[in-house]
Amino acid sequence: MPNPFLPPPGTRFPHKADRALKFRVSGALRGRLTFEEVLDYHRPEAGSLTLFRVIGAEVVGALCLTMGETDVVIDYLTRNEASTLRGIAVGSVLVAAAELFAESQGREVLRLEAFDEPGLIAWYRSRGFVAEGPAHDAPGFGPLVPMFKLVEPLDLDL
Repeated sequence: MPNPFLPPPGTRFPHKADRALKFRVSGALRGRLTFEEVLDYHRPEAGSLTLFRVIGAEVVGALCLTMGETDVVIDYLTRNEASTLRGIAVGSVLVAAAELFAESQGREVLRLEAFDEPGLIAWYRSRGFVAEGPAHDAPGFGPLVPMFKLVEPLDLDL
């Protein structure tokens, strides 16, 4: 990676000890993705990162992303169904962290493919994503809608 990336507050990269965590993938990814796959996804040398949303010592969500030539692709975003914490921001914090990562690496676009569910598409739209084309059928996942968001450079001299 061109620049080191430090996870923002409330997030962290996986640790070896995380293999013992109680984490159940939730939502549309349940049964399609395992926690082991989330952990194994983290290969910084290959441009693939797993980022956890944490509250204290508890892991409440995970995001997996890949760095491309001009973009960063969010491959997976999930809550931890095993977590007892409710009413806290998980997805929005992790998507914001992915955007910070993209900006820190000089990438111009954040991309993802969302399950073709009206509530989920609306959630991503409320975070600045727009559809990039019609839904397509992905084996093992069903209809997915490609979406993107332009990454705005950070202006720290406000």
